[in-house]
This record gives sequence, C-alpha cells and structure tokens, in this order.
Amino acid sequence: MIPGDEYDRQFDLGMKDHDQAAVLDPSNPEVFFNRGAAFYDRGSLDLRENKNGKKWFDAAVADFTTATQKDPKNSLAFDRLGLAYEENNEADKAIEAYTHEMALDSFGKRRLADAYCNIGFKHQQQNELPAAAAAYRQSIEFGPADDKSCPYDPLANGIAIYTTETHEYEKAWDMVHRALKAGRLVPPDVLARLVKDSGRVN
Repeated sequence: MIPGDEYDRQFDLGMKDHDQAAVLDPSNPEVFFNRGAAFYDRGSLDLRENKNGKKWFDAAVADFTTATQKDPKNSLAFDRLGLAYEENNEADKAIEAYTHEMALDSFGKRRLADAYCNIGFKHQQQNELPAAAAAYRQSIEFGPADDKSCPYDPLANGIAIYTTETHEYEKAWDMVHRALKAGRLVPPDVLARLVKDSGRVN
C-alpha cells in the first residue's frame, strides 16, 4: 500500500518502460501482453475506488488484441482480453474472446459459463426475463458458473423463470435434463415447482 500520488508516479515510470519495450521489440507479443496487464490492473484499481476505469480497459483491450494477433495460440491473452471486454460491458466481444480461448484451453469453458451467467443476471435485474433465462441456459451448457463471479445460480434461476414467469415448461425441463446428464443437482424446491406447474414428472 502506497499513497495515490506515489502510485501514479510509479505507474507513469512503468508505462514509459512498457512503451520503450514496444518500440524496441514490436514483434514480441509478450511486450504487449505485459503492458495490457498493467493497463488492466490500473483500471481495476480505479473501479475499486469508484472511479471510471474505461480508458484503462480500452488501452488493455488494444494491447491484448495485439498480443493475440501476434500469437494466436496465446490462450492467456484471449482470457485477459475477454476480462477487459467484460469490464467495459462489451459482453458479445468477451464471449468471442473466451470462445477463442476455449479452442486453446479448457478454462475458456469456465469463462463462458461465468460470462453468460453475468449476462443473465443483468437481464434479470432489468426484468428482461426471457433474455435472462436464455443466457442462463447457455451458461449451464459450459458447466457450473463461479458463484463468486455471478450473483445468481444460472441453473435454478433459469428453470424458475421458465416455470413461473414465461411458462416455457419444455425449456425448463430441457435445462433439468442437461443438468442431470452433467451430474448436477437441481434444487428440490425448483424441481417440485416445475413438476407441479407443468403437470409432468420428467
């Protein structure tokens, strides 16, 4: 922990070094990845201090994009690119980055599960329930979402929306069957409500 003005001073000095590295070794993807990481961290700090970190995330996106262009097999660069897009509320672009990551590293599936879960959460907060349920449905296709990353359980909430709000019981049962096939537990109260409302047991 250091005072804010000292952090700013050291950050500026660090960025001068990153910029010089890019001039001296412009073909090296790691140079751009490292500078992008510095921009991302600065944006994250601004968010923690309730400031707008968009300009830093924009800069991070630019550098992570360059890193992926120079090394298309760098899964970590795609991962960080997706995170930067998410911080900028550009969910579609984050999904695209994580899809590239998934082709290189299975961890991309986890990112996609979390990203779709967060999309569903935002739709649900805005009472856009059909869109929320659709996003939750996509989330569970990639596995369990991280409950520290997404405030809502996509499985339970998706089934509940299809059951009690949109009354699309076929879609609700489809989510149940997908979950059971993957060995995941459907909350008993959610399943009981679906059985009652749909008039089906499976």
